[in-house]
Amino acid sequence: MSIARNLATYLNDQAIHYQTIFHPESHSASDSARSANIPLHNMVKAILLNNGDNYLIALIPADHKLDISRVNKELMSHWSFAKETDLTKIFQDCTPGSIPAVPSAYHLSAIWSSCLSDIDKLYMESGDDKALISMSNRQFMSLIATQAHGNISHFSTGYPPSSAQFDAEDNGAEY
Repeated sequence: MSIARNLATYLNDQAIHYQTIFHPESHSASDSARSANIPLHNMVKAILLNNGDNYLIALIPADHKLDISRVNKELMSHWSFAKETDLTKIFQDCTPGSIPAVPSAYHLSAIWSSCLSDIDKLYMESGDDKALISMSNRQFMSLIATQAHGNISHFSTGYPPSSAQFDAEDNGAEY
């Protein structure tokens, strides 16, 4: 597959310049970055949130942890982490766990961590567990600039992470 159909169509329609980077199979944004030898800070992690009626994607660097209370404060709403079944329902053209960081490709809104605007080159899941896409900050910002943003995450993980951090991610403790 390499790039999810909805994502590829959307990026092409928006005339976004990107590269595809292949890597060994992985099942999280952090693992994909490690597999492709990419700094965690340059990898955009997409996290699906739910408020009961709607979905929202939070975008943060992979070396950060989402602060859901900051998201709720920024948006003056009550969001929580979506269930695994919600992921497969919304991202039907993606391998489970490979959420692209382009919410508009899936008709979703986003909130993004303001620190993403300072990263020159960004990488994200392609919808496939063996490929990433990369693009310049300028290209990425053209996709998300009109979405809400704020200080919604904080630094969490060094590179390379300890085995305890791997265990926490595998058990769903890290977001």
